[in-house]
Amino acid sequence: MIKRIIDIFRLDIDFSGRTFGLDIMRAVGILMVIEEHSYHLIADYFPKGFMFMPYMDKISFFFVLSGFLVGNILINIYNRATFGTGDLMRFWARRWIRTVPLYLLVITGLVILRYAFTRVGFVFPWREFIFFQNFYYPEADPYYFYPEGWSLAVEEWFYLLVPAVIFIAHLLFSKFINKKQLLLSVILTIIIGSTTLRIYRALHTSDMSIYTWNIWFYKIVVLRLDTIMFGFLAAFVKHYYQSLWERYKNVCLYIFIAGMAVIIAGHTFWAAHNFWLKTFFLTQTGIIMMLWLPKLDSIKAGKGRWAWLITYLSNLTFVLYLLNRTPILKSMMQLFPAKNLPMAIAEYLVYFILLFATATLMHKYLERPIIDLRKRIRQ
Repeated sequence: MIKRIIDIFRLDIDFSGRTFGLDIMRAVGILMVIEEHSYHLIADYFPKGFMFMPYMDKISFFFVLSGFLVGNILINIYNRATFGTGDLMRFWARRWIRTVPLYLLVITGLVILRYAFTRVGFVFPWREFIFFQNFYYPEADPYYFYPEGWSLAVEEWFYLLVPAVIFIAHLLFSKFINKKQLLLSVILTIIIGSTTLRIYRALHTSDMSIYTWNIWFYKIVVLRLDTIMFGFLAAFVKHYYQSLWERYKNVCLYIFIAGMAVIIAGHTFWAAHNFWLKTFFLTQTGIIMMLWLPKLDSIKAGKGRWAWLITYLSNLTFVLYLLNRTPILKSMMQLFPAKNLPMAIAEYLVYFILLFATATLMHKYLERPIIDLRKRIRQ
């Protein structure tokens, strides 16, 4: 019986074709997200931890990494002699098969539960189903249904818009500039455009609390595309300037460490300088996190149990993100509110067990078959 249960949860890790350094970045990012969310279970009894700092941007780890990985793919696709609409269609199909089905499964399940158990009128969250809940304006109540979906909306719009912009730019300007110049122009245009929109909004809004900034700047699609494009810029440098990428990886690492220290240590400064927080704080964060990539990209493999654990977390990153907050954490807090310290600690431990058990099953029996299906579509 025990062996059968173990077999149900056993996850065979495939280390082939992976870059261990990038797995480290995924693992660090998801652990920081889970730590911040799970803290609410024990918030009444313990002070805020190191990871739960308002200006420690956890999601930017994923944005920059996504930009780097997808940027590498798009650069290789665009440099094909036969580049055309078929390449874009296959790219979109592979990306959306990978992410959309599980996301829709989770939010559809939440809708069913809300209709079944809510005691007040439930407004159907149609914007979440088309990733439009935070495109330029936030929802009236961003925490009403599935608040963590904001970052997935940013990524899905990146998958849609950036390849389309590259294709349109290619049609319009390929006779005048080469592919390298065109890609760099697209990257810089989106970075500058996103930053400009933040400046425009900052000039037309009064000083904000961290809560309001979170809603009106931090979680808005068009104001966050530049963070992903910094990862794309890193992919551009790696592709066209490989020797520089390898030569300065350690220098970039040192700057990354120093930059992260400044962001964390200067959290009171960012709070006191509201205009910078609204405009260039996210720019500096994206640049700093981008500088971690050259070193991580050079770490091709890990060893021992440490490598297995990091790769395990990396494999489960997407399902952990889908499940960790609203489906599991919020459900536990509403159904079993902690009434004392022992109960809070017990719920904290149960939360992690339940989260990783559920994520392992979801990855093994749902996500992996989807990934196998995606492999049938040639890139």
